[in-house]
Amino acid sequence: GVFGFDSSGSMSKDDYADVVGELSGILDTFEAWDVHVVSCDTKAHVLGEYSSDNDDDITTMDLEAKGMGGTELSPIAEYAVEQYELGEEVNFCIIISDGYIPSDPLDNAFSDEMVNVVVVTRNGNPDLELQNAKVIKM
Repeated sequence: GVFGFDSSGSMSKDDYADVVGELSGILDTFEAWDVHVVSCDTKAHVLGEYSSDNDDDITTMDLEAKGMGGTELSPIAEYAVEQYELGEEVNFCIIISDGYIPSDPLDNAFSDEMVNVVVVTRNGNPDLELQNAKVIKM
């Protein structure tokens, strides 16, 4: 699957702690997993592909935020769709954000071929609703 996180200028150290915690919790849920890790401000920055088969875990992953500029998270969903179309086994796209995001471009980029979830770390947009992804507010 694809695990993406917001690396725009509005993200705080606490938000990044939430990113690490969420990814760790997700991976602990599965016995075996393959994940593409992507940060995104207005452009997707692929940080790596990791697998439980390679003994990867949260400590071996590059989780350094790249970008730190504006906010447009649809490139993460577009990357997930692209990987799926290339034949990768991408059955989820999970994005962690502070919630200060434009929703329409992101919502329109999701594929219904996978489970799409956006986790909002703080109340950046209390009215954030997406048609093509589940929104979870922490």
